[in-house]
Amino acid sequence: MRMVLVVVFAALALWRAWIDWHATISQGYAYRLASVESAVSSFAPSTYRGVTQSIQSLGLPWLWDPVTTFILGLPLALLPAALALVLWLTRRRARGRG
Repeated sequence: MRMVLVVVFAALALWRAWIDWHATISQGYAYRLASVESAVSSFAPSTYRGVTQSIQSLGLPWLWDPVTTFILGLPLALLPAALALVLWLTRRRARGRG
């Protein structure tokens, strides 16, 4: 089951990178991966506004500035790729013969 998840997450990461490649190269721009923020704000703008306002209203400036803005600035294709990598590295290994 873990290998199936690794393959699914790796395929999602490659699919998103392919979508970004077509969105930039076909328009004549340099290849650029879409950020989490741009994808979420275009897919669900009202949810994005509500979540950002609720995080900012918590009164914890360290939560918004360095943490949340860093996460939202990451490339979207990196998230499923990182999940696939974590699942791959934490799988059970075959025991040695000795």
